[in-house]
Amino acid sequence: MPSATFLTFDKFPGHLGGGDINLAANVIKAYLTDAAPDMQGDQYKSDLAEISAGNGYPAGGVAMTGVAWAQQAGSPQGIWVLTFDTFSFTAAGGDIAQARYVAWYALGSGSPNEFLIGVADYGSEFTITNGNNLQVTDASGTFEISKG
Repeated sequence: MPSATFLTFDKFPGHLGGGDINLAANVIKAYLTDAAPDMQGDQYKSDLAEISAGNGYPAGGVAMTGVAWAQQAGSPQGIWVLTFDTFSFTAAGGDIAQARYVAWYALGSGSPNEFLIGVADYGSEFTITNGNNLQVTDASGTFEISKG
């Protein structure tokens, strides 16, 4: 499977700056979708359809572990990076439905409280076949925000 390109939703920085999302404290989850995201308009999980649960894929996706939102060590300063532990979606008892994207969202404050962060676009649709998995790794941070 090709590597993915991660893109943040346009509304995400407003939710981050407005306090709806706290990347250091909120639960961050990832789910599979085959729907094309509207990067300018989508802001809640309900805006971007999730694939059907089943065959090892849980409704709502998976809670990410080892999530850290921290300033990059060393030089230059002023760069903040989101990192996480490797996670996977594993098909069991059948194939997991076709998808193209892994979407990230934060369980933040208010209602609705499932704020979209971004999507990893794999460039084409894929199916996770029975007994196999899609492993998502964090080689150098999912994304970063730096001072201008």
